[in-house]
Amino acid sequence: VAAVMESEGNWKLIDGSGKVIVDKTFSDIVLNEFDECSPKGLIFANDGNGYHIYDLKGNQISDFSCDDAKSFVDEIAAFKKGDQWGFVDSKGNIVIEPQYDDAKSFSNHMGGVKIGESWQFINSENEVVIFETFEDVDYLNDKGICFVKIDGFWCYLKMYYTGMLTVLS
Repeated sequence: VAAVMESEGNWKLIDGSGKVIVDKTFSDIVLNEFDECSPKGLIFANDGNGYHIYDLKGNQISDFSCDDAKSFVDEIAAFKKGDQWGFVDSKGNIVIEPQYDDAKSFSNHMGGVKIGESWQFINSENEVVIFETFEDVDYLNDKGICFVKIDGFWCYLKMYYTGMLTVLS
């Protein structure tokens, strides 16, 4: 499934052969950093009345609505209401109410959150799991590595999981 813009503010979903698969036009579709719209089979799209979660057939998942969103990486995605970011699950249930200046969708059970000028990582219980702060963060890959920005430089952070699932940096 791919998102294509027919004209400014007119997005459609197509299959691999270029055939339109959803008989809806959206004013915007959220793409991830690889320009994918549905890496987890879910799409955030704006129907003119806010962003909603849709499946690959164009069915709206729930009544959930927001002002902006970031693509699903895992089962919990970042969304924006007003000026604050929070998190929603794949069924449209709010997991963490909007309270952050910016956020990255959860990847490998952690989400990056920005408070002021600093980024940290939290779990789905809204608990800080890495106490170091960063200038910026990227998504955590399945090998426990993510890029973080410290003192103006990007470096990688490798996570090690103990038997208690405590994250050490």
